[in-house]
Amino acid sequence: MALSRPAMESLGRRARKTVDLSVYRGMYAILVSQFASDRELQVMSPLGNAFSHCTAHGKALWATLPNAQIAVLMGDQLEVRAAQTIDSLPALTEELAAVRQCHLCHRSRRTCARHMWHRRHARQPAE
Repeated sequence: MALSRPAMESLGRRARKTVDLSVYRGMYAILVSQFASDRELQVMSPLGNAFSHCTAHGKALWATLPNAQIAVLMGDQLEVRAAQTIDSLPALTEELAAVRQCHLCHRSRRTCARHMWHRRHARQPAE
């Protein structure tokens, strides 16, 4: 974790956002380190918190694995925590493809889609 701290601090200062570092433990992403935002309103979770596949932490870690390995690890039953929780392997696979494509993970795919739209249009010359 000490090796990651300078990068987390640099990213946190540039983005003015809280930066979390999570690791795999079984089926969950466990929060092991955090750099708090300097903004008045901070989003923070306690260290040791376990995040499932339906969170940004979980999606970011699951997206690093091949789909076949995810299928073996997840099986057919995905944990459902809320009405909008991804509850099937095909839906999770689709969501993780979006995470892999935009290299950014949020709770909502709409945010990822907006990010991708802005990246794509920011590169095009003005007409």
